[in-house]
Amino acid sequence: MVEKLMAKLLKSPYFWTGILLFSLVTLYSYHKEKQVEKDASLKIEKMVQSVCISNIGTFKTLLLHQVEQMKLLRDASHHSQKELQRTIDYVAQKNDLMQKISITDWKENDTTYLMRPICNDTLMCIRISVPLGDQSPGNKALTLEIPLSTLHREIAENKSFSYAYLTLSYRDIYIFHPDESKIGQPVEPSNRFNPATDKEKSITEVFSDYLSIPVDRYYEQIDMGGETWTFTANVPGISFKELVTNTHSAFVYMTLFTSIAFIVIFLLGILHWQKEFLKRQQIQEEKINLELKNEYQKQQALATELEQLKSGLNPHFLFNSLSSLKILVSKQPEEAKNFAVSLSNLYRYLLKQERCDSIFLRDELEFTQDYIYLQQIRFSNRIKVKIDVDKNCLDKKVPPIALQLLVENCIKHTKMSYQQPLEVEIYTDSDYLTVKNNYNPSESTSSSGKGLENLTKRYSHLTTRPCAFYIEKNEFIARIPLL
Repeated sequence: MVEKLMAKLLKSPYFWTGILLFSLVTLYSYHKEKQVEKDASLKIEKMVQSVCISNIGTFKTLLLHQVEQMKLLRDASHHSQKELQRTIDYVAQKNDLMQKISITDWKENDTTYLMRPICNDTLMCIRISVPLGDQSPGNKALTLEIPLSTLHREIAENKSFSYAYLTLSYRDIYIFHPDESKIGQPVEPSNRFNPATDKEKSITEVFSDYLSIPVDRYYEQIDMGGETWTFTANVPGISFKELVTNTHSAFVYMTLFTSIAFIVIFLLGILHWQKEFLKRQQIQEEKINLELKNEYQKQQALATELEQLKSGLNPHFLFNSLSSLKILVSKQPEEAKNFAVSLSNLYRYLLKQERCDSIFLRDELEFTQDYIYLQQIRFSNRIKVKIDVDKNCLDKKVPPIALQLLVENCIKHTKMSYQQPLEVEIYTDSDYLTVKNNYNPSESTSSSGKGLENLTKRYSHLTTRPCAFYIEKNEFIARIPLL
């Protein structure tokens, strides 16, 4: 049963359509996943770059803001020393980074301000100097020293920095680092910016020693106060790549769900198809059984009709035959003996072939000849019969009483006289037995065609070759197949 189901399933177009749809959905999901992953990666890279630029810009703005504050103080010094000190005190109250302001010598040339880190055993700060007069050496300058610890605290408390941690280095020395213990220490070789290998203002995926996780790193070198500062922004890769991972997982789950759904639908389809197959098989078996039953009933009906035909032949024909025998006994005793023998052979044949579907043509021909002899005695030679049967056809078969029925049909429905006797010709033609008589229908008898119809039905159960009954050239011709 399973093998038949699988064989039919593999031949089913619906099965291969389902496989094709499943393959297309899987390929489309995979292609869509890669496309979304690529787009997401590009968007994430831009997002990371934007975050890095924003954080570095905030850091830079914080430092440059101190420069602007120093310039404001410088402008205030043009009024009076007292006014300058009052302004410095006011600024110090508002800004923790501007606590150490002093007047120093200006030694630079052609620059509006100076910003340099100071990292030694006694002092770690960023020194910002703004010239009080012109920008030539020998003048005085207003100088601000921002302790790196204070800068670290200010940045740590600043809510503008998000999604990334920053480092600021000067000549490979940490000026700022989230880990305060590293401030003033050399930058690790793995974290140093190398112009030969590192691309500025681009995203590089590296491993962070500080976070112990992969990060997307962004380098930018900025000139401030006559010096070059290296800003580094580090964005944890996990936080942003989680979107790609979730997208990948979503497509995996979608493909898995589609696969499971297809398998479930496929199995349900098999069960439904199996149920329908068994149902159709049951209906087919019932149909076959019904056809067999109908066939059996038809066979029984035909057998009954044949028996009725034999029974009908017995009383009617027997009555006429006995009447003829009575006349012969008194007038032609010797002929009466032959008549009695033929009549005896006739009924012996009927009893012998009672349960046969077909008999040899030889036996049917002998039976019919006895029947013709009896009828010729009855009708006083108004019946003339010519028999021309090929000897090679004698071992072929016909239904019982078939030939006798055709001859009886000729006698029953033909008007005969001594001047116009009934002329019957029996011969074989290929695989057919033909009975032909002159067409002179009797007016006293009406034909229902029942006998020929029953003969046709009997033949339909024995062969596919048809019987033929027709009138041609004033002759009635009956052709029945030889089996």
